[in-house]
Amino acid sequence: MPLSFFAELDAFCEWLEGTPFSQIIQKTYWIIPTIQIVHILAIAAVAGSVLMINARLLRLIDANQPLPSVARRFLPVIWRALPVLLLSGLLMIIGEPARSLKNPIFQTKVVLILLVCAHTFYLQKRLAGHGEDVTGFGRARAFATVLPALVLWVGIIFAGRWIAYY
Repeated sequence: MPLSFFAELDAFCEWLEGTPFSQIIQKTYWIIPTIQIVHILAIAAVAGSVLMINARLLRLIDANQPLPSVARRFLPVIWRALPVLLLSGLLMIIGEPARSLKNPIFQTKVVLILLVCAHTFYLQKRLAGHGEDVTGFGRARAFATVLPALVLWVGIIFAGRWIAYY
């Protein structure tokens, strides 16, 4: 990346850190822990829902339940929790912009999030196209669908933890 990008990023982080909203987040001792709790609870909701859909996709649980009905039960949880994750993540960025925006681990996490959202959207459309009949969704195809999602979510969770240590 050109040096001007990093200079602009530094200037943006400095400006954002100096805003009154950022100052409130930084100086009020309970705000960051509260945001982190909300963020972690939303991660748990998303990860649990993803795990349930993927386990059903591999026929490890609820094999008697049609896959589309399991997906209809858990996909709304995912799509409702993602905005909560986005908002809580943005609030943490506003509170400490340089710690996040200039961190390559955070940047990797953002790319992984975009990929997993695209993957989840693809899976949702694919399941919707099958209706109640998912016989075309065989074990090999299911495993090929589940593995990238699990790898992406594990990467997102680990990257989120590593941000603090890089």
